[in-house]
Amino acid sequence: VDIQTNVFVGATVTVEDLFRQGCGAVLVAVGAGVPDLSLIAGHNSGGVYYAQEFLMRVQTPGKNRVFDAVRFLMRGPRTVVIGGDSAAFDAARLSRRFGQDVEVVFSGLEEELTASHHDVLQAIEEGVRLHTGLELLAILEDGEGFARAIRCRVSEIKEGPGGLVLRPSREQEIEAQTVILSTGSKPNMFLARQMPQLKCNTDGTLWVDPTTGQTSMDRIFAAGTVVTGAGPVVDAIASGKAAAQNIIRYLKDRS
Repeated sequence: VDIQTNVFVGATVTVEDLFRQGCGAVLVAVGAGVPDLSLIAGHNSGGVYYAQEFLMRVQTPGKNRVFDAVRFLMRGPRTVVIGGDSAAFDAARLSRRFGQDVEVVFSGLEEELTASHHDVLQAIEEGVRLHTGLELLAILEDGEGFARAIRCRVSEIKEGPGGLVLRPSREQEIEAQTVILSTGSKPNMFLARQMPQLKCNTDGTLWVDPTTGQTSMDRIFAAGTVVTGAGPVVDAIASGKAAAQNIIRYLKDRS
């Protein structure tokens, strides 16, 4: 396997360049790493970060400068993390270790958390408070454009025909000077913008032929969350394995 770094396909090199260099096929697996903030009021406020961005910005300066980064990112003592996946609890635990008063807010039931049970228990043991059944409505600003609180819709757990369900009951504000969002992501469509011949689905994912795994362009395949959308990693892995088999068959048929 030849791994090349500092190569921005679509900018420093085009897909056509790759074909001219002798590549028989190209697999697009750019993921779904762009945060989906379009429906969250106040997401542009100061002190608001998405989880992967927060984790990267805190740890990039190196171990000796981590606390300098934290002092720059966090203006007050209270942090709220929105979401229930692994990234949400990683951000919550890290914030707690920096002395923050941390609360995790999740819209579903506790059993619907996608983070591992071990991570959830560890976070609670470290002092993180978990609230389920709270749906984020908006991030509220102070007079300077920075986050001061979140507004949530509180749901109560009720017995339904198929088991426990959540029923909205009231609204609540939770104070927070730092808000970390782990509420979902969408594919980065940079490559599709560079190559408008690539057909996209209405949800922003790349279209692929369900039989061959090939995109709307000859010799270009796609796999992972850029095709499946954000979801369980096992789905992305399965998509990658299927794409590899499709490419092998494609190259054998052309030889």
